[in-house]
Amino acid sequence: MGFLAFLTCGSCSSRRKRGHEHFPDTITLPTASSTQPHRPTGARAYAPHPTASHGTTGSAAAAATSGGDPRSRGSTVDGSHARPSSGPHRLPSRELHAAEQEGRASSSSQLPPPKYVATGQLSGGGSGHSSGNNRDADITDKSRQVANRVLEQFQADPTLGRRRIPYASLYFTRVLSKGAFGEVWLAQLENQQVAVKRILNEKKNDVREIECFGAEIKLMASFSHPKIVEFVGISWSSMQDVCAVTEYMSKGDLYGFLKRRQGQLNWRDHRIYLAEDVADALGYLHGLSPKVIHRDLKSKNILLDDSFRAKLSDFGISRERSVEDTMTAGVGTIYWTAPEVLMGKKYTEKADIFSFGIVMSELDMHVVPYSDKRDSAGKKLQGMKIVQMVIRRNLRPTFSPECPPLVKELVDRCLDADPDVRPSAVELLRIIQRMQSHL
Repeated sequence: MGFLAFLTCGSCSSRRKRGHEHFPDTITLPTASSTQPHRPTGARAYAPHPTASHGTTGSAAAAATSGGDPRSRGSTVDGSHARPSSGPHRLPSRELHAAEQEGRASSSSQLPPPKYVATGQLSGGGSGHSSGNNRDADITDKSRQVANRVLEQFQADPTLGRRRIPYASLYFTRVLSKGAFGEVWLAQLENQQVAVKRILNEKKNDVREIECFGAEIKLMASFSHPKIVEFVGISWSSMQDVCAVTEYMSKGDLYGFLKRRQGQLNWRDHRIYLAEDVADALGYLHGLSPKVIHRDLKSKNILLDDSFRAKLSDFGISRERSVEDTMTAGVGTIYWTAPEVLMGKKYTEKADIFSFGIVMSELDMHVVPYSDKRDSAGKKLQGMKIVQMVIRRNLRPTFSPECPPLVKELVDRCLDADPDVRPSAVELLRIIQRMQSHL
C-alpha cells in the first residue's frame, strides 16, 4: 500500500489520524429534565492539534481525548491516587508553576457553561427525515448488537469488573477537549479530579468506533507504569454512556506547554527529562508480551503532571504485536509517522522510535515539525509534499543551533530511514540517562 493508500486507509484507527479540533463555544450535552448533575459518556481531553491541516483527536490540553458529551474520554487525573514522578525533579520552578496556574485559570474562565440536552438509548430513526430509511435501521441494529457484545466482554473481564465505577458517582465539570469522534471531560470522583473519555452522541451508532473504543479501554486497563497515564476505571449504565476514567494531568499536553514556554526551557535542566519520561514509557510498551506499538506518538499525546513530568496517553490506535504479526495499515498523524508506515510497508515498534525523534524536534524548536520548510519558490511546504519528501529521505525536522551535539546525534539515529539503525526503546532510555551528566 503506497502513501496515498495510507492517507485514505479505512482501518478502525484511521479515524484518529487527523489532529485535534477546538471544541465549540457551546456544547450540546445530555440533559435538561434531570435533577441530577450532568453526566456524559466517555472521551478524553486533548488540546487542539498543532497543524491547521489536521483534525482534532490527540491528547490533551488538560487531560484525555475528545468527544461530545459530559462523560468524556479517558484522560489523566490529578488526585490522591496519582503515582509519584520518577527521576530528578528539575522542571518546576516557583515562577513556572505560577505561570501555568495563571494560564489555566484564564483559559478555563473563558469557557461558557455547557448546555445540556437529554440523552436517549441507542435507537434507530428519530430524526424525521431518516425514520423510513431501512439502511439506517440496519446500521442501528448492527451497532446495538456490537455495543451489547462489547458490554458483555466488559462484564466478563475480571480486571474491568473490579474497576467498574458507579456512573452516578461521577460529577462532570467541563469539557477538556472534543474531537470528531469523542470528547474528554474533567470530572470529580469522590475526593479526586479525573478525566473522563467517551464517544460522541452522534457516533454512538458507529460500529467501528464502538469496537475501537472497547479495545482501547481494555488495553489501557492492562497497563501499569508510572510514565503511562493511569487508568482509574470504567463506568457505564449502557453502551450509550460507557466511558473510560483516567487520572487528570493538570498541566495539559506537551504541545501546549512548549508553545507557552518559548525561550524558557533548555536541554540540561528541562527537555532531557521530558525525553527520558517518554523513552521510559516506550520501553515499557515495547517490552510487553506481545509488544504494544503506540502508533500515534506526538506532543499532543504526551501529558504533564503537577511536577511537569511527562506521561504517555491516547492508545486509541495502539496495537499489540506478536512475533508473527506484520503491520501494514497506515495510522498516526503524518508529520510524526515513520517512512515505512507512510509507504504501507511492514513495520515494527521501531516506527515509534522515529516518532520519538520528531518529538525531540518539538522539544528543541517548540514548533510543529516542518513548519519552517519552504519550496524552491519560498512557499511553505504542504502536507502531501512533506510526506513525499520524508519518504525520499531528503526531509527531516529542523533543530536549533543550540541543540547539543549529543542530542542531535541520537535524533539522527532515531530518524534514520532504516528501522534497523534506530535504537530500541531500552537503548534509547539508557543513552538519554547517560547523556544527562554531559549536557
